[in-house]
Amino acid sequence: MLGNKSEFADLVKERVPDITTKHCVLHRHALAAKTLPSHFKEVLSVCVKVVNYIRGRPSNHRVFKVFCEEIGKKVEAFKKKLSLWKRRIQGGNVGSFPTLDEKQGDKPIKPMLVENIVAHLSLLETTMAQYFPMDHTFPELIQQPFLADMDGDDDLKEELIDLQVNQTGVRQNSVHYR
Repeated sequence: MLGNKSEFADLVKERVPDITTKHCVLHRHALAAKTLPSHFKEVLSVCVKVVNYIRGRPSNHRVFKVFCEEIGKKVEAFKKKLSLWKRRIQGGNVGSFPTLDEKQGDKPIKPMLVENIVAHLSLLETTMAQYFPMDHTFPELIQQPFLADMDGDDDLKEELIDLQVNQTGVRQNSVHYR
């Protein structure tokens, strides 16, 4: 990592005055970590170690990827089950709740209990939808940043324009070998 005291950027700017210098993501991370409270630094340190461990070994990365896909499927199944359980309990069917079913026996379920369970399931549905949205569509800006329309009122507009111009320049100045 080159700090601001190495003067490397200044040496480059002497040769190429129009160059723009920025810290890479890792350097930004290191700079941001310097100002974090100690308890956040500890958490960040553990997270970085875990990510490095997983990403640093291809077998760990493959296993972790499979694990995440399996968890994702289970989360989607759980979200779908919530609406099913809600409909069942509204109809007086407590079969989805074995402990309640056992305690309830043949007695009809009390309306107040149904309301409480439905309210809880509705809240759980809303929370799960917020944390794990099903809509995985992304705006054109994310999908095709070099082709996105620039007429919107977007905070990232300037950076996107820079990317588009730089990408066009790279394509025009690059040599293709076959």
